[in-house]
Amino acid sequence: MSTVVPIQNKKVYDKIRAISNQYRFRILELTENKTMNISEISKELKLSYTKCADYIHILEKENLILKHKEGKEVFISSKIKIQREKIEFI
Repeated sequence: MSTVVPIQNKKVYDKIRAISNQYRFRILELTENKTMNISEISKELKLSYTKCADYIHILEKENLILKHKEGKEVFISSKIKIQREKIEFI
């Protein structure tokens, strides 16, 4: 039996859940200081384009990345700064 624990700050909790996956976290690391397209990210992570796009959609839903389109390419850049001891949500 599971108990539901009330969360006071659901928005922050949802952001933390989104970055708790190692691939989604790595996407944020890769795009923290440069813009990359989904093909480049999927190649770097050795993931299919579709799976990578799914992860990016989750990050976009939580407003953790910026996404823009140029022609057929979709480019991603992180909206958070990851430091050794903390994460700053911008």
